[in-house]
Amino acid sequence: MSLTMRARANSAPIWWTIIVSVSVCVLGYATLWVAHAIGWTKSGAVPWQPVVGIVLVVVAIVSYGGFYVACRRARIAIASSFLLTFLVMLAFALTLPGFADLAEESYARGFVDDFRTIVMTVVISYFGSEAVVGAAKVTAAKTAQDATAESIRRSDRDLVTPPPPEGDLETPPPPED
Repeated sequence: MSLTMRARANSAPIWWTIIVSVSVCVLGYATLWVAHAIGWTKSGAVPWQPVVGIVLVVVAIVSYGGFYVACRRARIAIASSFLLTFLVMLAFALTLPGFADLAEESYARGFVDDFRTIVMTVVISYFGSEAVVGAAKVTAAKTAQDATAESIRRSDRDLVTPPPPEGDLETPPPPED
């Protein structure tokens, strides 16, 4: 299996994460849309709060699990989970009148503001740690030997599996003199 195929193999969990997250969001919106069309949201037969809660929880868990399986790095899984959950919550807040009204109340507004602060902190720390790792790699690669420098440059690549062992590579024969 070539290195390109190995790198693509890790994209399958990401695609499944996207498919499941989008499907759950669409199913949640469809449920609320049908319930609103029938009049069940006004009568209280289908309240929007559990639907939104279930969608947010499923998106958070699926995005964490999918990105963790894809790259085996907790910081990427945590950042993706918080960011995707926040984006779905933002979509609900912008489109559901009940959610927007609730977000204006003091307790809910504090919760939404706190969650936004947590998301900003997670994203900032993710990119900050990425900068530190990059700087460390550049510094270490400058002082290392050729093989070690290449190993350092390849380290910490997200969503790419390590290269296969030396005997597993399909290398052309050396040129004849």
